[in-house]
Amino acid sequence: MRLGRRWVVVVLAVAVAVLPACGGDDSAAMAKAHLRETVGEDLKIAGLPDDGRLTGNVAKLELSGAGLKIVEPDGDTSGRTGHYVVFVDREAVPLGAKIPEGRDVIETSEGELAIPGFTAGPHTVSLVLSDGSHRRIGTNAAEAEFTVAGPTLRATALPKSPAKQPVVISVTVEEVGVAAPDGSSATGTGHFDVFVDREPTALDKTVPTERGILHTGEQTISVPDLGGGEHEVWVLLVRGDETPFDPMVADKVVVEIG
Repeated sequence: MRLGRRWVVVVLAVAVAVLPACGGDDSAAMAKAHLRETVGEDLKIAGLPDDGRLTGNVAKLELSGAGLKIVEPDGDTSGRTGHYVVFVDREAVPLGAKIPEGRDVIETSEGELAIPGFTAGPHTVSLVLSDGSHRRIGTNAAEAEFTVAGPTLRATALPKSPAKQPVVISVTVEEVGVAAPDGSSATGTGHFDVFVDREPTALDKTVPTERGILHTGEQTISVPDLGGGEHEVWVLLVRGDETPFDPMVADKVVVEIG
């Protein structure tokens, strides 16, 4: 009888010891899932004009309220770190979905973001969060609406181009005429300065004539001599005297050579 009681005690002790361990694993998984779903309740988009009317065509956004550590995508899926995703004139993907690629979807770890290339008229930007594996976390989102008054510039190019061939960029403009550089400071006409793998000249500076910058009045632009790999090309609207339009009128394309 004594031996039997000892076995009962041992069996019960093992059962009691095992139950909390199983429950702890489940609780940790549930806590992680809850964090990934609820993060970002204070997401916010700021920086746009108070009246919702944007002159030029570059929207400068201030992103905040993530509720987690903002980092470059690093594979972390814990829900404790992540980055911002801005959807431009399209619906954000649902919770857990893969973040798509495209010029209307921008992933960033920066709190300030300038988006060029808007056309005239109404637009909407939506802000959500992504984990390190490029999947949406958090059901929370922020949204902002604004109207672009212009002038505007839109640049397009094939995302991939063969090696040793020029990259062709097509440019369309609204609310402004296009003319070759003529020294004029008038705002009614302008031309295009193309910046290859470098940021555009500041708006209060004159665009220089040097390597890496093309000056043209043509709306079909051929960019030669790009090496293999990915290149970032800005197209900036500039007056005849090489001073940029202010507010900024510009667009950006990314092309891969080879």
